[in-house]
Amino acid sequence: MAGIGMRLLTGASALLMAAAKMNVLMIGVDDLRPEIAGLYGQDYAITPNIKNLMSRGATFQRAYCQVALCSPSRTSLLTGLRPDTTRVYVIGPYFRDTMPNNTGHDVKTLPQWLREEGYWTAGGGKIFHGGSSSGGPSRNEGGGDGGFPFMSNGSWSEPYFFCDQFYNGTFESPVAQGWPGNSSTRAGCIQSESCLNCLDLKWGKPAWSVANCPSNCYPDGAVADYIVGRLSATGDEKLQEPFFLTAGMKRPHLGWFVPQKYYDMYEEDKIVVAKHPTPPNITTMSFGLNDEICTTHQVNCTTTPDGFNLVPDNMHQVLRKGYYSAVTFMDSQVGRVIDALDASSFASNTAIVMWGDHGYHLGEHGIWCKKTEFEMATRVPLIIALPNHPIASKGKLIPQLVEHLDIYPTIVDFTGVKKNTALQGKSLMPLINDPTLTDFSNASFSQIDRTSRMGISMRTMDYRVVEWVAFNRTTGRPIFNDTDAVELYDHRGDNEIDYDAFENTNLAADPKYEQLTIQMRDLLRSNWKN
Repeated sequence: MAGIGMRLLTGASALLMAAAKMNVLMIGVDDLRPEIAGLYGQDYAITPNIKNLMSRGATFQRAYCQVALCSPSRTSLLTGLRPDTTRVYVIGPYFRDTMPNNTGHDVKTLPQWLREEGYWTAGGGKIFHGGSSSGGPSRNEGGGDGGFPFMSNGSWSEPYFFCDQFYNGTFESPVAQGWPGNSSTRAGCIQSESCLNCLDLKWGKPAWSVANCPSNCYPDGAVADYIVGRLSATGDEKLQEPFFLTAGMKRPHLGWFVPQKYYDMYEEDKIVVAKHPTPPNITTMSFGLNDEICTTHQVNCTTTPDGFNLVPDNMHQVLRKGYYSAVTFMDSQVGRVIDALDASSFASNTAIVMWGDHGYHLGEHGIWCKKTEFEMATRVPLIIALPNHPIASKGKLIPQLVEHLDIYPTIVDFTGVKKNTALQGKSLMPLINDPTLTDFSNASFSQIDRTSRMGISMRTMDYRVVEWVAFNRTTGRPIFNDTDAVELYDHRGDNEIDYDAFENTNLAADPKYEQLTIQMRDLLRSNWKN
């Protein structure tokens, strides 16, 4: 199957290669599950702008991240390497330092590869996980693989515009925190005094916070302002072509800080909650801690005798309202960015790639947020829209299994730059050109670190199998003869628009499925080793 991703392109793709190198606008979104209006079949979240983007490109129904956690997921996507290669499994470590024998310094990230191939690489917001996870001066600020402090041989052609948010609502960026060398406004976003007064910020960790403030009092609005400005700039600030421009959206990451009007779009008593809010015969290791949501000051969780930390039932609707309102606010800012592109001179030669860094639980199995091996945590939205490209997948849903790892080689492919042979994914262009292909991929692979054990997962079209194994962190390999728990879920006959119906019965716990469980474990192990 490796040869499929390297297939020579013909027809419309060849015409693309012959033309001027295509610009790329890449939009990354934090904590966004594919519960989006349009081709994903979900009608809870109001997302007209993303829905419109789907009509322009290919939407991947079964796209999966490598790790359902921000930093390792983004590291894998942006390096094109699996976590066992980068040795990044949690937030904090930086791949250039974690890879053995100093090989991390030889890695070329997606923006770095394009920069060295003649692209102007720039952007704003959360694309790399900021701070020490991407080479920043502290745990939280800067980094971005040479975005701040700026390194001319790093990923970017200019200082990066950082813009994140602390749980108390204040902006998080090198300039906002006063780091030396941040005199350029490209060091990040700053909140005005009027914004600080409007938000009425308080110390603490809210799950949601609502105020009647302008959009640029929030990170997504500030990032949209910056990207809109770059797309419309003239003179010295005008983007050089070809360019790779990123827009990283913070929401719907906790806390759900949103302007009042987006919160008011949802009626709490009409919001549907999870129909299966209990763990499906699993261990607490598989379940996780629910610590991200349970440590917010509005949520008081209770622990069951079995050790599951659960959100009270009477909080589910209001929490979903907070999440959905954050999704809709993010969608409005994505719309501003796309509208600015469409109004610019770059519109006819700029591809748009939009992804979520991992999925998200909203009470399914009793779980909230991410950091699991379940479908809801590992499945991600992925949309690729190529301009003036008469392909069969335009406005269509592509059902084949794909991974975050495939995004980097796909962009390399459609831009026509030199191939990076170190990548561990494969180009999605064959699927984009022919969404009826059935032999593109047999499985996707994900993992999650529980310190004492590593959860490793293989998702096929029919099943998901998970093992919780000991792990050799020196070699980056699972120790398969030391397994704590096994899970097996049946995805045959899934209702693809009923996310709550996924993975509610662990077949591995039923003796009737012993042989099937053994067969799927053997497939997981042989594929993981290879």
